[in-house]
Amino acid sequence: MNSQLPLLNLYKKLGETPYERVARFRAENPVYKDLSLTYAGRLDPMAEGVLLVVVGDEIKNKEKYIAMDKEYSFEILWGFETDTYDILGKVVDSRRSTMDIAQNIENFIPKYVGKIKQPYPPYSSKPVQGKPLLMWAREGKLNQITIPVADVEVSSLKVLGHRKISSIDLENFITGRIALTHGDFRQKQITEKWQEEMIKYPLDNFLVTSMSLQSSSGTYVRGIAHALGQDLGCGAIALTIVREKVGEFGIENSVGK
Repeated sequence: MNSQLPLLNLYKKLGETPYERVARFRAENPVYKDLSLTYAGRLDPMAEGVLLVVVGDEIKNKEKYIAMDKEYSFEILWGFETDTYDILGKVVDSRRSTMDIAQNIENFIPKYVGKIKQPYPPYSSKPVQGKPLLMWAREGKLNQITIPVADVEVSSLKVLGHRKISSIDLENFITGRIALTHGDFRQKQITEKWQEEMIKYPLDNFLVTSMSLQSSSGTYVRGIAHALGQDLGCGAIALTIVREKVGEFGIENSVGK
């Protein structure tokens, strides 16, 4: 890339933080090395896809890009709960539902379409009394605060299909993805906890549901997964998340895909 653009549509890889993706782009494109770059909207380490990065003077318009609607494809793993609502979290519960999930999930989807109030996940960057929620969670002090709620709008939430995954394949899948992360995400404790959980289910197969979501900015996909797990009485987490689109910027045109 030999010309400077005011807005970049980057592909954030699995395991990267947005900061790491921006740093990698800057290293690969020296023409940007002395320019200010900032990402417009976060994307969790266990999520991948479109990451908009605003350049130089265009940073003054950053909020416009943050506010754009988002589109996601994601998978829900049923039967588990973690403290982050995705696989990069400590398992806090695992159980089986007596309900036929594949048959009954459609009954609960309308609850999450339209204007809804969504509690922020405990492990998120939302500030409360001057520090992010994730710090309250890490310090074990969530009981000292009220978790804030966001007003968001979901325009579409659809089931795309279902599949089964064995406990062996699930363990390998999760631990392999966790190994892609850098920094302090409690990787060792989380990996060990997942390995302990899988020992309980040596011959089991777990249901995974593929879904699509179109929503306003600020909607947490892993929060939707967690809420559906509560509705169905078996727990659920986001197994995979791909951000397909931000506004008019699609994954097919992302740099580095």
